Amino acid sequence: MPKYVNTETARNDSELYKEMFEERGEENGIIQQRTILIGNNYVNISVKSKRHVWSMGDRFFKLSYKFYNTYNLWWVIALFNSKPTEAHMSYGDIIYIPLNPSVLVSEI
Repeated sequence: MPKYVNTETARNDSELYKEMFEERGEENGIIQQRTILIGNNYVNISVKSKRHVWSMGDRFFKLSYKFYNTYNLWWVIALFNSKPTEAHMSYGDIIYIPLNPSVLVSEI
């Protein structure tokens, strides 16, 4: 995952988690880093990619291992396809696997 530098924080005091917060001694909620919203700057980067049809059992971390020999670059595939999680995918969707992830990692 890219390093979060100068990110905003937010207090999570949602009623959905109230019982869990109380069990952990955090009655007022917890402070979390906000998710960085990455713009479309990376779209203009010229990167060779391989076409892949999303199939049963596919996960970003598995594709990362298959193409990059590491599970840690799953987020590059997700970002490149503008799909933050597997829940945003459907069987038969076409995604593209950037063949040189270091180009994208250096741009973020």
